[in-house]
Amino acid sequence: LFMKVGGEGVEARVRGDGVLEIRAANRMIGYLNAPSPFSEDGWYDTRDVVETKGEFIRIVGRTSDVINVGGQKILPGEIERVALLHPGVELAAAWGGRNPITGEHIEVTVQPRPGESLTREDMMRHFRAHLPPGLHPHRVRFGEVAVGHRFKRL
Repeated sequence: LFMKVGGEGVEARVRGDGVLEIRAANRMIGYLNAPSPFSEDGWYDTRDVVETKGEFIRIVGRTSDVINVGGQKILPGEIERVALLHPGVELAAAWGGRNPITGEHIEVTVQPRPGESLTREDMMRHFRAHLPPGLHPHRVRFGEVAVGHRFKRL
């Protein structure tokens, strides 16, 4: 869903790394006993990673969720979306694992559909067919993917 952010006295901009920042004439001072969340020129870092289409934006993730592989920013949701394209996959959860060379690498847990038996080779072949080389998971695990009461992966 694309939306427009702004209004009277409100400015919005997207940094080069795709993160939304907002500045308003009327704003809070900050959080009690915490460093100011505002830059020196008054911009608030929302930590939302966005896509833009003209003057509209769509939130696609959070900077805390981004996997940084050698400087390339990858959203776990993209890896999970591709995993779910496989007919034998019921649920998937991706995250960044620590890597001494690239900083992080992509790891994914796949929960097969009942009665399905998947192998790492099956999944790696699937990822190679649907993702560019820099987005291939380093590790594929099989197991239950925990889902919370709000149907969000834990």
